[in-house]
Amino acid sequence: MRSSLANSPEGSPGRVFLVGCPRSGTTFLQDLLARHPQVMSLPETAFFDDTVGGFSGWVRSGETPKLRGRFGYAGRAARRNAPRKLHEIAEATGLTAPRLCWRWRYAAYVRQFTELLDAAALSRGRSLWLEKTPNHLAYLPYIEALVPGARCIHLVRRGEDVIASLVDAGLRYEQAMDAFDHCLAWWAGQWNRSVEVHRRYAGAPRHLVLFYEDLIADLSGQFRRICEFLGIAVLQPGGETPEIGVARLSREPWKQTAVSGRLVVPEDKRDSALSAHTRRWLRANLYSYQQLREQVAAAQAPRASGGLVPGAEEAELDGGALPESRLRPT
Repeated sequence: MRSSLANSPEGSPGRVFLVGCPRSGTTFLQDLLARHPQVMSLPETAFFDDTVGGFSGWVRSGETPKLRGRFGYAGRAARRNAPRKLHEIAEATGLTAPRLCWRWRYAAYVRQFTELLDAAALSRGRSLWLEKTPNHLAYLPYIEALVPGARCIHLVRRGEDVIASLVDAGLRYEQAMDAFDHCLAWWAGQWNRSVEVHRRYAGAPRHLVLFYEDLIADLSGQFRRICEFLGIAVLQPGGETPEIGVARLSREPWKQTAVSGRLVVPEDKRDSALSAHTRRWLRANLYSYQQLREQVAAAQAPRASGGLVPGAEEAELDGGALPESRLRPT
């Protein structure tokens, strides 16, 4: 075991979240960044998803999931799941887990989560940590309010390609039956909700929206852009295998290629995984990908630095109500 939280060095590393729809290339990008000598990463924690809950409601309505407890008090999901999640993170990173006890405020659990990852990064001499859980896209208001200085990388892939990849993985891997057990209409709805969030945050400081096809077409150029956004040394993509693997391959075999350390141009699975009827339905029901690209390009042209979403104020949840959702459908 490495040092406990009590013995962590002074100062805080950078705090970065990588989000996007599942099968959008987030694992590949996470593994790429985890090979950078200044970055520490770990397998998906699903911390906010499991301690707040309500993800299905977000897909249906676009409303930010709400805590069960009022005025920032920790709800049942947080009291039940947060200690377990903190123990899993400590085990993955070789740290001593915080003392397991209930916290009255949800912010206290998030503080432990943040401090645990801070300690893991600092104990390895890394200047930032990267947490990747695709579903954390729905919890960005909590992340912004409760994780000081957090930055967020959004990775977007064409909707038809995402859904074709989900269908393909569900057919090829038995383990994927649980991970990708929703119907096609559900995934289409989740991709559309994700697009709303990407659009809303595209022009926001501390947020960078990238497109998977651009990453594949110009890996070095996009990696430079990411390094500059994170304030770390600009290096060529690649490097040694991360000390902590970013995927649990025994449970997630579909991620094998993504953590191979090399760029593999993805096969177009739309024709093989989706029928002509399904593709017509998707074209009619998914948001326009080209329009999204144009909106993001326009929003990110005059990049700013520091702060939150324009017009949003830093929320203090440790003694007040949760922020109103900024993710309403448009």
